[in-house]
Amino acid sequence: MFSFLLFVLAWGVQAEYDVITALQLTQSALDEQIVVSVALSNSSTNASKPHHDHDTEDAADEDPEDSHLEKDAHLEHEKEDQEPEEIVGPIDVKADSEEDEVPDEEDKDELQIEANASLAKDGRYRTPAERIHGLISKFVYSKPPAVNKHVSKRRPLLFMHQAKSGGTSLREVLYKNSRHQGLSAYIPCNGGVHCQKFDIDGQTAAVYGGHFCWKATTNNLARRGVHQFSCVTIFREPVARIMSCYSYRMVGQLGKAPSCIAHVHPQQLKSKLLDNACVNEPFRRIGDCNVASRLEHRKSDEAQVTAWETTLSHLSGCVPIILEEPESYKVAAHVFPQFSDAFHKMRQVKLNKNKKYDNHCRVSHSHMRAMKEVASHEIRMYKAARKRMWRLREELHLN
Repeated sequence: MFSFLLFVLAWGVQAEYDVITALQLTQSALDEQIVVSVALSNSSTNASKPHHDHDTEDAADEDPEDSHLEKDAHLEHEKEDQEPEEIVGPIDVKADSEEDEVPDEEDKDELQIEANASLAKDGRYRTPAERIHGLISKFVYSKPPAVNKHVSKRRPLLFMHQAKSGGTSLREVLYKNSRHQGLSAYIPCNGGVHCQKFDIDGQTAAVYGGHFCWKATTNNLARRGVHQFSCVTIFREPVARIMSCYSYRMVGQLGKAPSCIAHVHPQQLKSKLLDNACVNEPFRRIGDCNVASRLEHRKSDEAQVTAWETTLSHLSGCVPIILEEPESYKVAAHVFPQFSDAFHKMRQVKLNKNKKYDNHCRVSHSHMRAMKEVASHEIRMYKAARKRMWRLREELHLN
């Protein structure tokens, strides 16, 4: 009997051990299944995500100024509810900047030009924003303008002067240098030509320079059998250029704006700058005089793409000088060797002080933001031109 009880007890202990072991094995199996399921889930999730080398490039398609406008506006409303707006001092718009000797990383990251060039060539840009980005890519890497060793009436030099970009000094230098070389020049405000001349109708010269319209100018040249010409233009940092335009045109010439730009409501300021043609000057001069309106009046996406396409197509044959970067004059001196002394001399020229600018004016962040918003296209064009200039310096071995 005692032996039987020992047998039953041993059998019960073994059964309990088997049950515990079975439960442990079951739990272990469940844990393993869970781990495998999670791994498969992660794998399938990763596999379902398309991997493109240009994912980051598409994200960089928008100008950072454009992509943050809505966020900035929201933050601005929050700040107004919480505390008085911070004020910044007068804006320094000197001609020579000591900081911009080389392209900054922000520009490189934003444009992503080199990495996206193949996409542009393959025609893989579809949305308007992507198409504009593709146009910029092709522009930056297009072939350099042909060197014009012998500027003449048959192959003239055309200076497309963007307003308030320091071009008045270049007009004077080009005129004096042309006369010194015995070349005819038609440059308003020089040689008896009235400053308010904005076309070259009936004029024949080797050098032209002024606030001209592209189509009317090239049509005039074509009617005289001139189908080859060289082009140069000067870009200026857009906000500084716009502020100068405000002071010179709206305050000085028209007398219909307060001397301090901060005394105009930011939203009203945007309208005034557009109405008085102080915005999108590169499109107006290099595209054509009516091209800027396609951007300013918010016409169709296709119209805006066309405005970019036209302007960049013309600009690819021009030398872009960047006012804030005196080294850019080296490119112009290389393409126009006859005028190398003139362009090198321009590296030492500084902007005249704007007498209409209120030096006591303190421009708020809201006003700065308003100008950047209304000039978003011009800001992007300026950055593209700057990138193009550095690319030309590299390709022409002018570093």
